[in-house]
Amino acid sequence: MARRTDRTDEGSAQHRGAEPALRRLDNGVVDVAYYARRARRLHDRVLRAWLRRVVVRVLRHLRQRRDTAALQAMDERGLHDIGVARSDLPAIASGAYLRDGSRRQRGARRCADRLA
Repeated sequence: MARRTDRTDEGSAQHRGAEPALRRLDNGVVDVAYYARRARRLHDRVLRAWLRRVVVRVLRHLRQRRDTAALQAMDERGLHDIGVARSDLPAIASGAYLRDGSRRQRGARRCADRLA
């Protein structure tokens, strides 16, 4: 295999908007192995990011189910004591519940964590 260089195509412009020069070997052939490695790295990075998003979503879903189950197990008096209705439990578990419209209610989640 020929040695790799950073030689650019003759006559190619390096200014903004021009296509970038191809990476070539000493014998003038395009360095296909270099571009194949870059494509594999990009593919791996995209795959890892996608997998990370899937795992985060699954973990979030499992945590919400656990929190909802813990709050559902409480009786009406316990729910009344913390100031929530049974119909609010899914919103509380997802973190979308707003007590007075200006701040998130955090106490219900801490209560669910103590019960679990």
